[in-house]
Amino acid sequence: DIRLDWEIYNQEEDDKKLVDLLMFFGDPFPPKDMDENETASTGSNSESEIVLKTQGCTCSKEFRSNTKSKEKEIVTQEPTTQKIVSVLIRPHEGVPADNPFSITPRQIVIPGGGSISVCISFTPRVLPEASPEVQCEGFVLGFMNLDDKLARTVPNKVHRRHGYEVPPLRIDLQAFLSHALLKVDMDHDRGMVFYSVASDLIPDQPLLGVLTDSVMTQSLKLINCTKVPLYFRLRLSTPFSLSSTDPKKSTKTSHSKKEEKGQQPQLVLYPQQNMLVKVSFHTTLELLTYQHLPDTQLLPGFQVLQFENGERKLKFNQNLVIEHSNCTTQV
Repeated sequence: DIRLDWEIYNQEEDDKKLVDLLMFFGDPFPPKDMDENETASTGSNSESEIVLKTQGCTCSKEFRSNTKSKEKEIVTQEPTTQKIVSVLIRPHEGVPADNPFSITPRQIVIPGGGSISVCISFTPRVLPEASPEVQCEGFVLGFMNLDDKLARTVPNKVHRRHGYEVPPLRIDLQAFLSHALLKVDMDHDRGMVFYSVASDLIPDQPLLGVLTDSVMTQSLKLINCTKVPLYFRLRLSTPFSLSSTDPKKSTKTSHSKKEEKGQQPQLVLYPQQNMLVKVSFHTTLELLTYQHLPDTQLLPGFQVLQFENGERKLKFNQNLVIEHSNCTTQV
């Protein structure tokens, strides 16, 4: 069996370091349990600590015990050859890091003649607005270790190198990070403009009474021109609303089950696909009362227009906000 211990490194442009000086106490790659806590093994440094504490006793016993067998003599000499402190100088190629690349599990054991899988992930960070695209480069090194003493060393016959003594398994990593951006396609360059009058609340048959809500709807198209799926939510407030989205081109994510009630569902748009979104404007009796409110009590985006002939109009300005899953917004 071969145990692989993974280490991740980032490659930085301004890194001028030439060599790395590494110092280890005991085993540089100790076996670990599922919680990544070190566990005792046949190759641990516990024997080395015992030799240091009882060095005087073991030496005197070796001189007096000339009648010991050859096998026992090898056993008593083996702990003295174990390394207590290791110093390594190697070329500097990258900076140890845990992000944006990561690998799980960090330690695996590959059985003889078998195989095993690992997961390499890339977690993008929030990209500054001044940077249109960022390239991330790194690599993963898998150091091969042998836990079995007989596999490492056969007395007086062979010694197999492991850990830092052998070239590691290397996997180069590269990722490109750009802004999450959806293309918004509308019929008019000036955006969506709704014209409504108060008489829209009067039905064709006045005997039925006044309507409480009159709805006008327009459509727009969202297009994903990037190379990755984009997860997002659409935000609008009264008197505008999202009346529907195209169910064939949008999919709720697995996080939707945990979303709070009343919150817009998270949608996903895959590369080179589009989604039809219907936006509605609601004319209500409550909106008509806004014309009598002072400017200090009007909500942001609400405006009362007063004309010379005494006519009044209510103007509502609002942006459709696209809230991406990486906490960035697009207006």
